[in-house]
Amino acid sequence: MTIQEYIETINRRYKAGNATEHSYRGDLQNLLKALAPHVEVTNEPQRIDRDCGAPDTEPIALMPYLQNTLDSREASVIQTALQFGINLVCIDEILGRRTARLSNLNVTGAIGVLLKAKSRGYQVSMTDAISRMREHGIWLTQNVIDFALTH
Repeated sequence: MTIQEYIETINRRYKAGNATEHSYRGDLQNLLKALAPHVEVTNEPQRIDRDCGAPDTEPIALMPYLQNTLDSREASVIQTALQFGINLVCIDEILGRRTARLSNLNVTGAIGVLLKAKSRGYQVSMTDAISRMREHGIWLTQNVIDFALTH
């Protein structure tokens, strides 16, 4: 899947008017697999508690500092990376990023993924991507925006 195909696909879903956050995850997973075929991409990681548990998997055990510091999604990303020796995680939220770095993990975010795709020759409009992210309530610092637009 190319970035253009990804954008066209998610735009179709969005225009249908009935998409939720989960509607886009498979498309993002396909895009990430195409951009980084050597990286294992998990659409729906294991859940960590019975309130949101996935019945077909055993929940991963979180280290107490992760459980007490982050929400379950970020905590499970970091715990999974540590458990399986994965050195790069994709987290956008600042506290999750800081915690991942303190856990000796390398961190990227949505903008980093798009910049990597752009560096590999995929046509990416950072201006359009940033605009769409903001339209969907994703907050970016001005430093991140400036960096994205100049690289």
